[in-house]
Amino acid sequence: MSPICIAFLVLVSASAPDAIHISPGELHTADFELGEESVWFSIDVGEGGLLAVYAMGSEPDGDLTLAVFGPDYREPQLDSSDLDLMGDTGREKLCALLPGEGIYFIRVGTWGGMTTPFEMVTAFAPCGLDLPMDEDGVSANARVIDPDDFHGPEGLTDALDGGSGDYRDWYRIEPEDDGLLLVSVISATGGDLVLSAHPADEPLESELAYSDSDYDGNYGNERVVLDARRGEALLIQVRGYSPDVSDTYTLRLSFMPLGGDR
Repeated sequence: MSPICIAFLVLVSASAPDAIHISPGELHTADFELGEESVWFSIDVGEGGLLAVYAMGSEPDGDLTLAVFGPDYREPQLDSSDLDLMGDTGREKLCALLPGEGIYFIRVGTWGGMTTPFEMVTAFAPCGLDLPMDEDGVSANARVIDPDDFHGPEGLTDALDGGSGDYRDWYRIEPEDDGLLLVSVISATGGDLVLSAHPADEPLESELAYSDSDYDGNYGNERVVLDARRGEALLIQVRGYSPDVSDTYTLRLSFMPLGGDR
């Protein structure tokens, strides 16, 4: 994946992980604690720029992943890697665009519990970035919408602009009845979009539905069907398949209430 350019102003969460503070250019050797599937690192930069991360496991059956996050350590996710470089499941690299001054978090994870000791090195190239906050790029700032307002052909029109830090949009739906909710998105110019749905109380831990199906051969044509329950809020995320996606899209919602007890 390419760098995900999203900016924000969020204080470090009180529940942030016990991260190892590092400086760019240093080589670090680490291992996973028993039963853990993540090793966290933090890096403090005085201005925006490009952060490169390279990790390599020391055991042949290890499988590593990489991700870079903003100051609240969970979102926005600025970049991730599960590339398995040169066919090696324990070898990963990424290059994330850090939008401004602040503390950022790097997570070295494992796929399928296949942990391994690893070495990691980082490099940072400052470029003076100080991008504005993308308000709805964080789930806590999701825009509240009513399906009844956007069920027709007009739908809801919005846009992504990866070059200016608008990589993803979050929407919040608060069903007033039990029923089925159809959510669809289509891009205006064929940009490659991804659509997903999440429970509002744990949007980053759980995924209710996901679409990267490219319906009708259109990379930006996605849809999901959700089992909606009264009083259980849902979050919808529209994002680009890659962070350089800049495209206008139309989001449409159709709700079918289901009568009787379920």
